[in-house]
Amino acid sequence: MKCEYFLKQPEAEISIVDSYRRYLRKYEKSMECYQIFFDFHNECNEFSNKLSINLRNSYNEIAMNLDNSVKKLMKLKQREMIIRRENLKLLIESAEDRGDEEREIEVNELIEMNSKFNEITESFDLSVQEIDEIDEEVQKKMNELEENYTRERLVKIDLKEFQKFYKYQSLLKEYEIANDELNSCKMRKRKSFNEVDNWTKMENDLTKIEEAIRVLDEKKALNEEKESSKEEEYTEQKAHLEKFRSFLQMEMIEELFENKKETMDLIEKYQRISFLNLMQLEYFPQCQRDNIDDFVFNDFIADFKLMKFRNRF
Repeated sequence: MKCEYFLKQPEAEISIVDSYRRYLRKYEKSMECYQIFFDFHNECNEFSNKLSINLRNSYNEIAMNLDNSVKKLMKLKQREMIIRRENLKLLIESAEDRGDEEREIEVNELIEMNSKFNEITESFDLSVQEIDEIDEEVQKKMNELEENYTRERLVKIDLKEFQKFYKYQSLLKEYEIANDELNSCKMRKRKSFNEVDNWTKMENDLTKIEEAIRVLDEKKALNEEKESSKEEEYTEQKAHLEKFRSFLQMEMIEELFENKKETMDLIEKYQRISFLNLMQLEYFPQCQRDNIDDFVFNDFIADFKLMKFRNRF
């Protein structure tokens, strides 16, 4: 553990209620982002319908992979919300069992928060099989992280008292690496947004070419009976326009491929963070009924994320 983070002035304590409010806001924000992605994805699909069969097939392949990645990320977020809902329920039961009158207001707020979590999670389409598959993948990734971390240790500590210490340490290390990579990926993605004007220009050029072809076809139809000698001229002009259109479409699809590749990379980084969140929830649950060590470790992880990243993922 990097002690300098914990030797600093501690941050203002965030209540459990505030934490769960934040989880809700983050989930709602995520869903808004996913909707924006799917709207843009549909627009791109409409554009792909104008492409040649070969270009369309190439585009559809990468688009399908990206679509699957986003759907998987959504399922990871849903699994996270389900676990948080279950933990919240246990927190409420624990508080009610203690009968602490001083915390009655907080308990009522937690009950209200639980209703909101229930309302959201009821709409999830996660099957039991999908939940099991996600949980197995979380366990596998956690084991790999811990094994890799302990393999690098020159001296191994006897963990009789804190059996999850290496899990905790490996999780912190991975959070830091994942956050750095995510930020780098975001910066690259922001730079690509500057190319939107170029895409708009190409779209306008493509529209002009298609309009020119349409006008040319109309002229040809009107003059077919009057001036059959211009048939060759019309055919040549149309061939040039169609070739220019194909060239422009290839440039546009190339830019789309690059955009999809960057988006895929970004989605993978978010998936990595989501898996880490699920590992934290699985092995260090935020619930009073669990082992006190788990609760303390979870608190340390939350503080680490807040101090290091100014954010609780």
